[in-house]
Amino acid sequence: MKIQIINCGGTIDKSYNPAREIFEHTETHFSAMLNQARIKQLEIQAKELFLKDSLDMTEEDFEKITEACEKSTCERILIMQGTSKMVETSKHIASKKLAKTIVFFGAMIPYELAQTDAMFNFGFALAAVEMLPNGVYIAMNGQIFPHDKVKKNGTEATFETA
Repeated sequence: MKIQIINCGGTIDKSYNPAREIFEHTETHFSAMLNQARIKQLEIQAKELFLKDSLDMTEEDFEKITEACEKSTCERILIMQGTSKMVETSKHIASKKLAKTIVFFGAMIPYELAQTDAMFNFGFALAAVEMLPNGVYIAMNGQIFPHDKVKKNGTEATFETA
């Protein structure tokens, strides 16, 4: 099975900079995540669009992600992005009614930290994109949500049915 993975950054890809005492984007952790997952039987096409906190995403970024989905030769696409604008991006892509299965995932805690949810969410989203019918979904916290029936609960740091 061939799967396109589009990386847009988000918390999952942040690294701690001790000199500046902040988390920031310097480079993606996605190669390390693929190695850790030991994926051997799938053909993965990885594409890094940008590394950005989703709070800083613009309409132009939504368009860039949508265009990457439209141009992809894969019928199954995973999008790794920040959780703050995940719902908005998913609705933007869904409006194009693509004949593809598109699943978003991210993390509330950066990949490099011990208590991260990154690998769990990645593995769960990977299984979801392999099994779901065409449509746009968000796979977070062990649940799959259709793009139009989900919201982020910022207080609980989870996603839930809208």
